[in-house]
Order: sequence, then structure tokens, then C-alpha cells
Amino acid sequence: MEVSHKDKWGKVYWKCKCICGKETQVPYNNLKSGNSTSCGCFHDELAKKNATIHGKYGIRIYVIWRNVHQRTQNKNHPQYPNYGGRGIKLNKRWFVFENFFNDLNVGYEKHCKEFGIKNTSIDRKNNEGNYCKSNCIWSTQSEQQRNKRNNRLLTFKDKTHTLAEWSEIVGINYGCLRARLKKGWSVERVLTKPLKRQILDLF
Repeated sequence: MEVSHKDKWGKVYWKCKCICGKETQVPYNNLKSGNSTSCGCFHDELAKKNATIHGKYGIRIYVIWRNVHQRTQNKNHPQYPNYGGRGIKLNKRWFVFENFFNDLNVGYEKHCKEFGIKNTSIDRKNNEGNYCKSNCIWSTQSEQQRNKRNNRLLTFKDKTHTLAEWSEIVGINYGCLRARLKKGWSVERVLTKPLKRQILDLF
């Protein structure tokens, strides 16, 4: 075990070797407090052990549950800082997959039938709220993108929408609108200036 690096906030990371043989970089404070005890393999093995009981290991709703469990509980998970690291918790009832399955599977199957399996993902009504039955819904990819906490809201003519929604309303590519905003354009110009191709189509 040796010092690996410091991040831009001065947090010290140590290079560690897990008992499973995998090397990982762990914040010193997590090592000192005992919050980090493995590279994450412990959580994986626990999930697999539970999965052998209910026989649903590998199905998509199980994978979704496992990802939620990991990013809220496993401090070594890449997405942990955006979830567990900022206080987003997993309801204790959902620590057991069977409870998660029983609470959400009916809605999951209904959403999959209407929108497709690949276009069905778990979302939270309140982005600052926890993963629990009252705060979780099944959403399409586009709906989930709109519900992200870093979405930018634009108001034009007394109407407020996300940038993705304005893209659909005005018929201009999302990336183009975003690039215009970065240039410092006014909201009116961002949303109303035609694309060059659209201008040529007028003649």
C-alpha cells in the first residue's frame, strides 16, 4: 500500500491491493475510518449470494437494482459521489432484491411492454430524494434526461422548459442549442435563429 495521488481538493488517495487481487485507489479517510474494506467485490459477492436465493440473477430488473444498490452503498463505485456521496440513500427494505422486485415489477413490466425493455429505466421523482417506492418511477431515456438535476431551464415568452424540450419544440438539434448558449447568445436568439440549412430551404 502506497500513496497514489492527490485530487484537486487535496484529498489523498492510496494505492491498495484487495484480497481478491485487484488494485484500486482509495481515499485515505475511507481507509482510516474503515468505510472501505474491499474494491467492491464484497458487494458483488453479496449480491450474487442473494441472487441464488431468488433465482433472478442477470435479468434486467435485477441489474437495475444492483446498480442502484452499488451507487448508493459502495464507496468505490464510480457513480457513488453523485448518489451515496451526496446523501442519496437506498430504502433499507430494498437492500433485499425480492422487496424491490415485489414493489416495482408490475410497473416495470407494464412500462417495458409500452416502451420497450431498453427504453425502461428507474428514475426518482425528486432528484434530491432517496430510492424508495414513493419516490421512484419507470421512465424512458428521454424523460430521465429531462429529469437530471443539472438540466438547464430556459424561459422564453413566459414558457419554461429544459433545453431538450426546447429542442423538440423549435426543431433545432439539442447540440446546436447548447453550443449557442456557450457562445453567450441571448435565449431569444438561441431559440429563434434558423439553421443555415433551414435558411437555404426558404429560397
